[in-house]
Amino acid sequence: MALKQFSTVLPPSTRPEDTTRAMQNMALHFNQVIRETELRLAALEKKGKSVAAATLSPVQGFAVEGRQGCFNCTWQKKPGTIDGYIVTMATDAAFTAPVNRMELRNIETVTYQFPIGNGVFTRYFRIWPFFGDTVGPPSAIISAASVAYGAAEAAPAVSPTPPSLPETAPPGPSDGGLEWE
Repeated sequence: MALKQFSTVLPPSTRPEDTTRAMQNMALHFNQVIRETELRLAALEKKGKSVAAATLSPVQGFAVEGRQGCFNCTWQKKPGTIDGYIVTMATDAAFTAPVNRMELRNIETVTYQFPIGNGVFTRYFRIWPFFGDTVGPPSAIISAASVAYGAAEAAPAVSPTPPSLPETAPPGPSDGGLEWE
């Protein structure tokens, strides 16, 4: 069975306005990528490759709302130079049993939803800012209870290997990690 080849060229359009619209959308996207890259390079030049943990402050305005099927986490955008946020969820307030960890590399992101299914669960949350390989101090611990409509489902299975709490930032593009968005 042969692999199917895909073309990277946009298909020809019979209408000139379709081509113009596609080119405008591509130009907007490329301009956004260039702006984000320029901001990141300026931040790296200004701050260097690492930032002392003392200069990273906790994320402010962290709140969690339990909804049907998810927990909705929101926070205030952190001014200054950071690469992203690490949001964690645990079953206890001491964070001895973390059940989920999400690394968000887009610094424009100020919300994240943890899916949980249809059940009533109380979970505890924290958020950390990070820059390079330096993780800032965590926010205060927030608790929230989810909402179930109709009959509740059984509790989700516990991960055999719970996620670790952040000691260092997740790997970035230069050290084999995923590209930041």
